[in-house]
Amino acid sequence: MAAIQTPFQVAALNRDAQETMGCCFIKTLLGIDAYLRHREADSGELTRRRVMGYRAIKPTKQLTKRTVGLHVLNGQLSRAVRRLTTVYPLPGVASWRDLVNLNYSEQAAADHTTHQHLEHTIDQVEHLIAYRFRNKNLLAEALRPDNAQRRYWETPNDRLEYLGDAVLETCAPLFWVAHHIDLPSLCDYTAESVCNLALQTVVLEVGLDGHIIGATADQLAEISQAREEHMLAKQNDPNGAFWKGVYLSKTLADVMEAIFGAVFLDADMDFSEVVDLFERLHWPTVGSRMSAPPEP
Repeated sequence: MAAIQTPFQVAALNRDAQETMGCCFIKTLLGIDAYLRHREADSGELTRRRVMGYRAIKPTKQLTKRTVGLHVLNGQLSRAVRRLTTVYPLPGVASWRDLVNLNYSEQAAADHTTHQHLEHTIDQVEHLIAYRFRNKNLLAEALRPDNAQRRYWETPNDRLEYLGDAVLETCAPLFWVAHHIDLPSLCDYTAESVCNLALQTVVLEVGLDGHIIGATADQLAEISQAREEHMLAKQNDPNGAFWKGVYLSKTLADVMEAIFGAVFLDADMDFSEVVDLFERLHWPTVGSRMSAPPEP
């Protein structure tokens, strides 16, 4: 990953921002590690493992977190991983490449054959997000919410949603730091920009809500209600953060997180691809309407 800022600009970030970036990357790393190691675990089990890992690291000195954050901002992911593993060893992981290799083995074992009846949906979504998948099944999985209607061989998006949530922990602050060096609170901007209502807004604004695969009648009803309230709120406040307080369809927010997770895996775990996707989808729909500095 390329450095998000020059060394001088990174050094100019306040200590809180450096530490926030470090904390975010640590959460991301633990999430990725759990996802790749425990391939049969559901999102609940993966979250439990991630939380337990972070609790073990949380008492770590602030200097360690700031150091990890500085390495990430300078594009030195392997140095960030090595610094973290000095206080919290990850079996078999000494560098970022070790994690990427775990992903290679998972993708090599995956079935890349796409069912023909999904090809049109996948083509449309790829066009909307301006990203072409090598493994189309990752996108199909991201668009498929978990429900009782799902057939047993169809993989739901709960694991990818978990991974996308973990990856956004790092990619969202990387976006904000890249374009807005003087943010008063990197933590607050990150949290606001990746909350479920913000992610739902991206789905509705981009038009992804019409391409959910295998939704139940109840899920379609909540999507319809979210869409109606979204349109009404936008009419009343076309230039502001109109999504605050509208009805939340967790199905839509989960799909957006799952798409980010799918792109991350498909791009060989390249954070830059996810940051670029975040900028393409999030900035024009949500980011530019937040109480943020001028447009980049």
